[in-house]
Amino acid sequence: RLLTDFPNSRFLEYALYSLGWLYLEKDDYINALAYLHKFELYFPNSSLLSKIQFMIAQALSGSGEFKEANKRLVSLLKTKAISDAYREQSYFLLAENSYRLDDLPNAYLNYLKIKEDFPNSPYYQQSIYRIALITFKQDKWVEAIPYFNEIIRLNPAHQEKEAILFYIAMSYFHLGKFDDSLSFFDKQIQSFPRGNFLLPALAKR
Repeated sequence: RLLTDFPNSRFLEYALYSLGWLYLEKDDYINALAYLHKFELYFPNSSLLSKIQFMIAQALSGSGEFKEANKRLVSLLKTKAISDAYREQSYFLLAENSYRLDDLPNAYLNYLKIKEDFPNSPYYQQSIYRIALITFKQDKWVEAIPYFNEIIRLNPAHQEKEAILFYIAMSYFHLGKFDDSLSFFDKQIQSFPRGNFLLPALAKR
């Protein structure tokens, strides 16, 4: 009602922000974008603009519009006003979107920004895991192994531990280091006797 009945209200800025945030939290990306775009239009000089731009990128990502989201994020990262918290989140979302688009070089570079610039980030472990996967997919076995090992060191109970052990074993296999490969296949099979990677591991073993 505030938007329709009092379009010049001094509370309009906060109302648009709040509605955009609420719809984003509900994963209602269409309505979230509608209100966030209105905010951009009505308040181009707002102190909340960096936050709004990041929220638009989140909504676009949630809608599967990864390329459009990344354009927003790249533009946002060029601004000086962005806080460290939003810079960190922007790099990670940019990396995740690039990974979903199978743009592995850009995904790698942005995950690497998290690794190097934000070592205490809640996205640090996920970034290391993605870097490991990307290097594995690019057949960079020597580079992949220490990244996979780092994940296990950081989190011995990592939810993808079976896959990590399998990828380490496969990396050693491709390098012709068959004793090391066998050792990690054995660790995987013993730890996950009914796991998703059991049959591929037994086939290589």
